[in-house]
Formats: sequence, C-alpha cells, structure tokens
Amino acid sequence: MSTSQLSLESVRTFELPASVREAEFADYIAALDRCLDDLAPFVMIVDGSNVEGGLEEAPRGAWPRIRATRVTAFHKGVAFVTGPNAGSARVRALCAMQPPRVPHAFFSDRERALVWARQQLESVSSERQNRNKTVSLMAVGG
Repeated sequence: MSTSQLSLESVRTFELPASVREAEFADYIAALDRCLDDLAPFVMIVDGSNVEGGLEEAPRGAWPRIRATRVTAFHKGVAFVTGPNAGSARVRALCAMQPPRVPHAFFSDRERALVWARQQLESVSSERQNRNKTVSLMAVGG
C-alpha cells in the first residue's frame, strides 16, 4: 500500500456535538471500534470545535484496557480540532477522549489537523518500508 493510499484511506474524522456526555462518549468509542476492526493503521481527527463542555475525564471502565492491543498496533494518532476560540472546558472534554499511549495533538482548524494526521501515517509507511531493510535503528530517525 502506498503512502498516498494509506493517507487517504486511513484518516478518520469524528465530529462531536456541543455537549459531550456519556452517550456521546459511547458514540466515540463505537467509531473507534469500527476503525480498530479494520486491522489497519489509522489516525483519527476528532472535531471538537463545537464542544461547549461536558466530560472532564473519561468514564471509568475497561474501555482502554480491552482495546489496548489493537490500539497499540493500529491507532497511530489522534488530532483534536478545538476551533479558534478553545476554552479550557473544551480542551478538558477532548482530553478525556485520549486513548492511553496514542500520540495526540491539538489544532485550531481541520486543515492543520489533516496535515499532522498524514504525517503520522507517513511515518507508519516509512516504518513498514524500513522493516525489510537492514538499517541501524539510529539511522531510521523519528
């Protein structure tokens, strides 16, 4: 699979409503599960630019633990879109949706989030290509 195919097919977007409560978090987890079920690398863009508040921490439970193996293998990043006037309530609500050990970043607009998401996937493609070569780990670069 080429880098361009990987980038186009593997960036998934999830748009959040104004209020993020447990039901909306469950919708997010369902979307995450659909991505994980593909068993292929992906990056999510979570558009929280309309979020006014809600969760300040993820609902307790086993959601990260029961998905840990697949998240580690396939979830290559999450880009949170905060919008131009992100308040602390919006950022806290988005942070609650962060799976453990997944690279993440915050952006004011979707275009910058998409650039970052594609860069994350390009690094995955580079890792795949380098697996077939005998190259010093120091030469791979981050």
